[in-house]
Amino acid sequence: MPNDVKLQEGHPVDENLRPLKVGGKATAIETAQHGNGARVVGDLEATGDIKGDFVGGIVACERLDAQGIACTGDGVSALILNGTTPNILATALKIVDLGDFTIDAEGDIILDAQGGNITLLDGGSTYTPTAVSDATTKRYVDSHTVVTATAYSARVDATTWHLANNQTFQSLTGTDTTVGDTQDLGVLSNFDMRCLMYIVPFNMTVHTVSGSVMDDDMDATTEKRMGIWRLPALAVAGADPGATIPDTLTLTYITDGFGAAFPGASKVAAFYDTSADFELTAGDGIFMAYLNPQSAGNDDVALTMSIWAHQTVA
Repeated sequence: MPNDVKLQEGHPVDENLRPLKVGGKATAIETAQHGNGARVVGDLEATGDIKGDFVGGIVACERLDAQGIACTGDGVSALILNGTTPNILATALKIVDLGDFTIDAEGDIILDAQGGNITLLDGGSTYTPTAVSDATTKRYVDSHTVVTATAYSARVDATTWHLANNQTFQSLTGTDTTVGDTQDLGVLSNFDMRCLMYIVPFNMTVHTVSGSVMDDDMDATTEKRMGIWRLPALAVAGADPGATIPDTLTLTYITDGFGAAFPGASKVAAFYDTSADFELTAGDGIFMAYLNPQSAGNDDVALTMSIWAHQTVA
């Protein structure tokens, strides 16, 4: 019998998929008119490239063998590759998943970017790790900073805010406890600068603050505060120190009000706040401070504070 090639039972080609028949037997190829596609019933083995613009996506791949591929959904909503060295080659590959996207490797996960950049984004914006299991960059880890300062004095009247460090307490004139309040120093003095805690070396986000105060005249009234004051643009960038004359402090962080738990006995108040969240700018000068509206004058005060921060990436 001659191997006549027909479309099914001699139907004219139209929008419907129909098998090509050779010698009266249906082949694995089904076809339709131009624009309505084709289908292979069974395995498809290609010895060269498969090229094209897959605008409609991959709808389904039912078979999964040693080096097979399984896909479901409109586009690719589930993709499974088996085998020791399966490859996906494309000029630009984009995977969009409407839910979680999990890569579970028996060995290492290697990202190799020929362009030199591997970027982590959160909704198209800057990604910031928030959990101990979150991926972090080396720069993020290296730029993590901790700053600690301690001051002691036996002659403190802290009824107004007092800057403190290096065994020096320097009085400010204000008592405002509102974050964002400002204090004009007029002209920086030697005593002001003795209280300097830190000069910020890069833009950073402070995420934790801790501190303590020992005040021998602390009573139970819960109006005492510890805080952090910022002196913007105290330093200039580079290895060439610049002369600057900033004069306005801004209250950047403040504790809740507190008092002595056991007046007349233990007068230590201490805290650690892991919910702190405020920005500091490169070049800012940072000062810790204490406020005790009930100070009896000539208080014996020891103040300490630490800040934990990481670099803010623009």
